[in-house]
Amino acid sequence: MVDQPRSHTDEAVKFLADNGGVFGIISTPGALNGQDRCTVHDYLDNIEHAINLIGVEHVGIGTDFVMASSLDQILDGPDWSQAEREMVGVSVSVWPWSDGHEGMENSSGYPNLTRGLVARGYSDNDIAKIMGGNWLRLIDETIG
Repeated sequence: MVDQPRSHTDEAVKFLADNGGVFGIISTPGALNGQDRCTVHDYLDNIEHAINLIGVEHVGIGTDFVMASSLDQILDGPDWSQAEREMVGVSVSVWPWSDGHEGMENSSGYPNLTRGLVARGYSDNDIAKIMGGNWLRLIDETIG
């Protein structure tokens, strides 16, 4: 895992899992490998790191995909006032974004994650958990 402003410590991730939570793995290149470009394999490496740390029952996809929107468009949207941006600290320095994710450029890349998990030997049941089942469990347990 890369040391950058949106990273979490192993201790924080373990605390989340110990309390039944799901840790969503972000797909931003800078967060995955510290570079402007990455591949789906970098994303899979981060998924595996989290699984090794907290178990497959607590890992999910957290791509932050807002399709057809750049970071500037998101930050300039009508629901983000300047005061709100400052309050939550959203900026390019906090949210390093890039279009350089090869294999996960947009939502059409999800099958590449599934293929990669199959190639790495994960069972159908574990893949279903990672690809959304863990989130559905958490929603069911918390809000029904």
